[in-house]
Amino acid sequence: KITIISDGSLTLPTSSLGVNVPEAQVKALLNANLRDTENHISHTNTCLIDTGTKRVLIDAGSGDNFQKTAGKILQNVEAAGYRAEDIDSVVLTHAHPDHAWGLIDDKTEKPRFPKATYYINSVEWDFWTQEGLTSKLPKAMHSMVPVTQKNLLPIAARTKRIKAGEEIVTGISTIDTAGHTPGHISILVNSGKKSMIIGGDTILHAYISFEQPGWHFGFDMDPEKAAKVRTALLDRAAKDQSIFVGFHLPFPGVGYVAKRGKAYRWVPIIWEWDL
Repeated sequence: KITIISDGSLTLPTSSLGVNVPEAQVKALLNANLRDTENHISHTNTCLIDTGTKRVLIDAGSGDNFQKTAGKILQNVEAAGYRAEDIDSVVLTHAHPDHAWGLIDDKTEKPRFPKATYYINSVEWDFWTQEGLTSKLPKAMHSMVPVTQKNLLPIAARTKRIKAGEEIVTGISTIDTAGHTPGHISILVNSGKKSMIIGGDTILHAYISFEQPGWHFGFDMDPEKAAKVRTALLDRAAKDQSIFVGFHLPFPGVGYVAKRGKAYRWVPIIWEWDL
């Protein structure tokens, strides 16, 4: 059973959506899809996978230190019929604010998921917890470092630093999709003949990421590598007809990837009312 748990949404400038192409080209694509050309609403869709014996949460949301419209993961975990104490494992696709700043409760300074074991790519952990990190980042990202480390370091003893490709529990494994961050991973879920890919931040926009996977995003730390990874993952999802979950796609962000010429298109799964 897989439940999409919304952490809320973010408002981001469209100037970050295609930094390697002329701004007019980005706005033309947005206009063609009837989207705002100045700002875009980016939903934040975490996944709770209940295997029957384990409850695995993919990403921990923003907490209270990012945008006011986000940080809603706990109330929505409870709305889905679970408690924070029910979560056995928390897997981080990467350590950006909207994925990792929800690990520690700012008021109690304790983990929001008190009984969980945490999983993160060892490359990602080593990068974000290193001393002197600010000197290796653009100035605009300097303020991220203390809050990210405030969320990661308290769970160090309960964190398993894995290699991309490792299995978390039976049926849930990781895919190396580094590029957006040095140790970014995606998640592959297999059940019988069905598969689901949880793409983290390989995909950041419902139109641009599919129609122009080679366009760079302003938040990608290695833009060229991220673009290659994005194309490869889209190709895999289309070929395997895997269900695809996009963290930043319109809620619930669940659908399929279809080929369109040399690019792709997003095909949302139609909601089926159980009446």
